[in-house]
Amino acid sequence: MFFGWDRVSKKFHLLSTWLVAIGSNLSAYWILIANAWMQNPVGTSFNPDTMRNEMSNFLDIALSHFGVAKFLHTVGGGYITAALFVLGISAFYMLKNKDFALAKKSFIVAASFGMLSSLFVLFSGDESAYQVAQKQPMKLAAMEGLYKGEVNAGIVAAGVLNPSKLPGDDKEPFLFEIKAPYALGLMATRGLDNFTPGIDDLVFGNEKFGIEGADKKIEKGKIALQALKDYRVAKDANDTAAMQQAREILFGNQNMQNLGYGYLDDAKQIVPPVALTFYSFHVMVALGSYFILLFFVTLFLAMRKNLAEYKKILWLCVFSIPLGYVACEAGWIVAEVGRQPWAIQDLMPVGVAATSLAGTNIMISFALFAVLFTVLFIAEIKIMLKQIKIGF
Repeated sequence: MFFGWDRVSKKFHLLSTWLVAIGSNLSAYWILIANAWMQNPVGTSFNPDTMRNEMSNFLDIALSHFGVAKFLHTVGGGYITAALFVLGISAFYMLKNKDFALAKKSFIVAASFGMLSSLFVLFSGDESAYQVAQKQPMKLAAMEGLYKGEVNAGIVAAGVLNPSKLPGDDKEPFLFEIKAPYALGLMATRGLDNFTPGIDDLVFGNEKFGIEGADKKIEKGKIALQALKDYRVAKDANDTAAMQQAREILFGNQNMQNLGYGYLDDAKQIVPPVALTFYSFHVMVALGSYFILLFFVTLFLAMRKNLAEYKKILWLCVFSIPLGYVACEAGWIVAEVGRQPWAIQDLMPVGVAATSLAGTNIMISFALFAVLFTVLFIAEIKIMLKQIKIGF
């Protein structure tokens, strides 16, 4: 696709481009489905004989609402990043008065595609947040700095967290905040007069709204771990009656669903790093709003014949190129930091999932990957800069 210009026919080059696009999106889909399973494990059942979660329904995994929403939102963010890149490079060409006519056409395509992608990300982000509210309510609470749950909760449009705030204390969670009323409740529950749980509700429980506290889940998790241990002992002794009894305890009373809690010692351990999750989420949302405005303004101006006169806007497009990457990384911070302490939601904490390899092996692997990707990064930057210098 990249090196085939003037070396193959236009149709073959176009086919190569489409194959790269399709292959990239398919790759992203399976990666994100795997990640979504870790955040919302569905379509599998735990086998105590193999100590593995084994697939029981492929379609439940491949077409999970959580996974599809994550894919659409993440790929949409990638489309915005690409549109910003093309928009910025096209603006740079126009500022330098180089291949102006073609650069303007490229600018219009990027602005149009970016506008559509931004609106798509707006709606897919809403659905993604709804799925998080249903499957990972603690993450949503951290995203909004919501400690005490509310009926018709509002979204924090802008705010500064109180760094000394801890779960269960009486301190105010914010030093400063501006809220949009009802918005969080609508997003999280798809209705009015519904309760959105906060961090304290999820840690300590809320009997009024039927929310079980983490302490009770820890008790069930420890029962599950003991039952699993008893099952292994009974299996080694070939005691089928004891094995059956252990299985009933393991899979009864929601013990298995809370297996991961058994590794925790304190209910407050289920709280992720609130500040990092909160600020990353709001950086992502703020940049997403900025992108919609930028694409709208540039698309409007692109329809005017005197686009070259708006040099400040063109320079703004150039300097906006990195912001797409920032927004995408902020979104990934929300996704991965916000789900802590879980490697697999409710089933396995990160500490249990950690590799048993020696630290030296890990450092060697890390160093090799760091060198390899640094070399690839430098090569890619050089290729892109060279192509930009050559022109269209």
